[in-house]
Amino acid sequence: MGDTCDITFLGEVMLEFSPSPQVDLFQLGVAGDTFNMAVAAAQLGCGVTYLSALGSDAGSGRIRQACADWSVATNLVETLADATPG
Repeated sequence: MGDTCDITFLGEVMLEFSPSPQVDLFQLGVAGDTFNMAVAAAQLGCGVTYLSALGSDAGSGRIRQACADWSVATNLVETLADATPG
């Protein structure tokens, strides 16, 4: 591409249950329209930051880990002690 870009996405990241290949099981994933776009931009080489709020629960931790895995910065994600995703 040659050019670099920095993008901040504002939105809500959600936990998503989807069917597993195994019968009667579900997989827990991380998704949401702005999160999916943030991941796509990061994969294209853009510097990506997400602006949102999450709790301090396990689900919020899973979202933070997904952001790290996909190179989406979370320095603008506020932690609200009593909040949960979704």
